[in-house]
Amino acid sequence: MAESSAHLRMVEVNGIRMRIAEEGDPSQPLVLLLHGWPEFWYSWRWQLKALANASYYAVAPDLRGFGQTEAPLAVEDYDCECIGQDLLALLKLLKKPCYALVGHDWGAILAWHLGCLCPEAFPRLCVMSVPPVTLVGKMPPVNQMSAKFGEDFYYILYHNEYLHYGEPWPIDDASARTGPAEKEYDSNVEEFLKRLYLSTSMATSEIKAFPAQAPRVRDPKRSAGGMLERLPSFNQLPSWLPRAALERFVKAFEASGFRGGVNYYRCLNRNWEKTKAAFEKSGRKIKQPTFFIAGELDMVIRTYGGTEAAESMVSKVCSDLKGCHFIPDCGHWNTQEKPQETSTALIRFLDQTAASEPKGARRSRL
Repeated sequence: MAESSAHLRMVEVNGIRMRIAEEGDPSQPLVLLLHGWPEFWYSWRWQLKALANASYYAVAPDLRGFGQTEAPLAVEDYDCECIGQDLLALLKLLKKPCYALVGHDWGAILAWHLGCLCPEAFPRLCVMSVPPVTLVGKMPPVNQMSAKFGEDFYYILYHNEYLHYGEPWPIDDASARTGPAEKEYDSNVEEFLKRLYLSTSMATSEIKAFPAQAPRVRDPKRSAGGMLERLPSFNQLPSWLPRAALERFVKAFEASGFRGGVNYYRCLNRNWEKTKAAFEKSGRKIKQPTFFIAGELDMVIRTYGGTEAAESMVSKVCSDLKGCHFIPDCGHWNTQEKPQETSTALIRFLDQTAASEPKGARRSRL
């Protein structure tokens, strides 16, 4: 399977400079790919090529705050409404409607919210790894997590920590611009990324076979330490993350820092508030054709009760669910761990829903 040879360029959208990776014939249906945290367009390198080969025009932006896209200072500039305006401006610049919105990890969270807020702009959704947990809650997500974890460490609460752990980020405080999480991650970029990438897929057969050094911090209380020392360390890299690929990620985050990406977590409550009315108005349903993909051993899926629980949640929210596909022996980073399986499932969904396109909208396949 060939890696992408995507064309990279800078564009001006919604008042910021954004880098996009694009591959395929621009006359073909546009598939917009949203990466997660901590990633950038490069996480889609395999899918960009596969989509282009399948007669789609694939575009993967560095979302604001990631890669070479600008990182505004204000935390509120990272909520789903701002990201949505970035994407709508990108579609206008490309002079193309979006055939399908695809999101993994934080890109999945955005896909759920934007699919609810802008269903006409995003008529198909393929969501990967994260079920619609931030839509279905009866209370703001950070408050819900704080009630669950109390003084115990949880990374999302850590990302929201400013003066006090367990409280939502004080977005209205103009002086609150950075916190302990990004300071820790910026201090040792390579080690943090390596530990995080491997630990979230450590139930897979390949990583399970690696010798690992146990986390130094085992005390569950936040007061015992931050995130890095709670993660196991590894002296090997898996086949899906060779040294050259890891170095691409390290270089990207050494340049951008982690603040922009962490700010997305600080907008979780804000996103819930902004989407709540639209979600209730839709009968608490996502109505466009939707497909869900995740690794069977994804730590996120396991956190929410496993594949059956994730499928049940997705099924309750999506009124036109085209299926859930769980990839065997695959962890959190399915776009990279199992690129062919991910691409095949994604393209099958895109092709199957082409029947709803206006006649003549698709070029006939050879």
